[in-house]
Amino acid sequence: MHAGQHLGEHVGSQLGEASEGAVIPTQFPARAQLLRINMLGGLLLRDGVLLGLLEISGGLRGQLQQKIGGAMIDLAGSMSVLRGDSLTYVLTVTDAAGAAIDLTGYAVELQIKEAIGDPDPPLISKAIASGIVLQTQSGATKGKATITITSADTDLAARQYMLDAVVSKDGIRTHVIGPATWTVRGVVNAP
Repeated sequence: MHAGQHLGEHVGSQLGEASEGAVIPTQFPARAQLLRINMLGGLLLRDGVLLGLLEISGGLRGQLQQKIGGAMIDLAGSMSVLRGDSLTYVLTVTDAAGAAIDLTGYAVELQIKEAIGDPDPPLISKAIASGIVLQTQSGATKGKATITITSADTDLAARQYMLDAVVSKDGIRTHVIGPATWTVRGVVNAP
């Protein structure tokens, strides 16, 4: 367990009926920190800096991995891509206990915009049958969806963008990833 997990567990234990903008004192008096909770995305903020995500709504969590060759690389925090590169992400959705959930019947979406709160349409939008494919929902692939980002998708100006992923079913919509920083880096051999 790392310090971030301990901090998240402590705040989660004190969350109770906390509301938007609630301020939670930490158990780290040497730092005398106060954490502000943004209920909209389960964001844990200190002085406007994102410290982590709290699992607040829906009880679902997501993990994003990037497929590079035959290897799967866990992505946490900021992500980056070279302009014009294609890439494949695997999204795994679990419940609060960490068990993979069957995504059959769920809508799964990934969006990338220039900034949080930008109006639609997003710069990149993926959904089932449009860049997202559910893997077989049993065994080791239960809870997994493959997301394909094309070379045309990443042919964007070199700069920082924002990414999030949402699952929804029966009118209940839950952010399982992000918002997270997604940076396109410039290249010499641009498309």
